[in-house]
Amino acid sequence: MQNITLNISFSRNKKYAVNIPSNRSFEFTSKRFAQSWKKSYERILTDNVKVINLHLSVINQIYRLYYFEFSDSENMNLTDSLNNINTRFNFIFKQFSEGSNNHFVIRNVQASLASIVDFLSDLKFVAQGYKNYSLLSQLKPLLKVFSIMERQLCKDINSLDLDFSYDELRSLKSLKHKSA
Repeated sequence: MQNITLNISFSRNKKYAVNIPSNRSFEFTSKRFAQSWKKSYERILTDNVKVINLHLSVINQIYRLYYFEFSDSENMNLTDSLNNINTRFNFIFKQFSEGSNNHFVIRNVQASLASIVDFLSDLKFVAQGYKNYSLLSQLKPLLKVFSIMERQLCKDINSLDLDFSYDELRSLKSLKHKSA
């Protein structure tokens, strides 16, 4: 099974750090607290990746269903876009250098979502040109779902307060007090 793995590093001021894009770093005095926080962050990313994976087959199926209605150049552009989505998606699980792996993982999740939104927008534009209302009625909700997901992921990634359940938050607070 493919897993999203973020790295914890040891910062200069002798704290455990989880680095994410936008030059942000979350530092913790306790390794256990850093690992718990990292697992919650990985869960957010994993949930988004699972939704992407679930919908990729639907998106590909919809495209293939209407494949013969489009011109060769439109199919070539749409196929290239689908290949870009798959490439970005596969990069989510690759291991890069230790120091910047977190950046690559998070950026590729974001890039996968952005590529899906771009593909759906392009397919919607082509469908409008052919006045294919059946395809349009399938694309509009998908486009809305992925646009919302893209915005929510951006908020989650930049949020300092992850959505911990009460029990997780309580256990993390007790870990924090024990390490202090």
